[in-house]
Amino acid sequence: MKLKLSLCLVSAAMLMISCSRPGIVANSTVTIQSPLKSVSIASYSDTSSFSTVSDPRFLQICFDTVLVVQQTVHTEDDWHFKAFSTVTSDSLGSFFLNGRGPGEKSSPLMEKTHSGDNCLGIVENGTGTLSVVDIKASLQSDFNPVHRETGTLPSGVISSASLGDSSDFLVRLEGETLHYDAVSKDGRTTMTFNPFRRVNAQKSITQLSSILLSNEKCAIVAEVMLFLPQINFYDVASGKIKTTAVDKAAFDWRPVMENMIGPETVQYYQYAAYSPDYIFAVYCKSTLAGRMSGNAHTAIHVFNWEGDFLYDFKVNESLSDITYDAQSKILYAINRADSRIIRYELSEYL
Repeated sequence: MKLKLSLCLVSAAMLMISCSRPGIVANSTVTIQSPLKSVSIASYSDTSSFSTVSDPRFLQICFDTVLVVQQTVHTEDDWHFKAFSTVTSDSLGSFFLNGRGPGEKSSPLMEKTHSGDNCLGIVENGTGTLSVVDIKASLQSDFNPVHRETGTLPSGVISSASLGDSSDFLVRLEGETLHYDAVSKDGRTTMTFNPFRRVNAQKSITQLSSILLSNEKCAIVAEVMLFLPQINFYDVASGKIKTTAVDKAAFDWRPVMENMIGPETVQYYQYAAYSPDYIFAVYCKSTLAGRMSGNAHTAIHVFNWEGDFLYDFKVNESLSDITYDAQSKILYAINRADSRIIRYELSEYL
């Protein structure tokens, strides 16, 4: 199967040459791609799995056999985060009670681009404080959170992604311009991108909403756009940008930037996850009104870090957040209909 997939990649690349033209990203053409394979997949779960979670919000695989879930807190269960074994689904512990006291957090948000390799990134809303918690070490200390580092995002930074121990990828708004900078830990800017120079970013900041994913091994940051059907790949080493789109609506970007966000605004991507080899994105192509009504069907798009559209997985569920366990090749997701955590077995394909 992997030989066939490689042959298909060559064929698809030859076909895509005629489908490229300028889009919203400066100095980059948009390449419209069809998936190499479109297939329906079924989820599986059981009623006992992750049964102690109340209304899961976000998911993250932190190391080989641990899934961390951020849940909605309430009076009967005021833990923000819970950890589970991916082997047995058993609870391993809870951490960060809701509050403002020592060892507590009032409004944390799971920061996926600073997660993985034993760690979980958490940003405190309102203060911009970023904590990187060593989940493996915390488990060994009876879930007394062990912090690797704690800091505050620089002024003006609206999004960031980790590029390992050496640098970070920062998105900051300065006047009408969004700057994308690779910044070393000692504060030196090593690469700068200005992808949306033709857009007044101050007025269109919501329309430019995206999810950042990073791969420190190949020094690439992927930007999954929400209101355009495309992913932008920033090569921090070479300074090049590649844009992959899945719908011709990517060419018609000006009305999207100029119009206010409203019920009839179409959202394409919602959530995303990554591994060293793949990018996974929840695709809906639905108006915001349709999404809120629960009528929006979702699919899972899979790309590699070169920007090739590999799979369009059709699913029966309407999904929210996802995360991928590269060791077991299982994708975890939240089913919006009943807030259950479900799984998709992908070893046949990846």
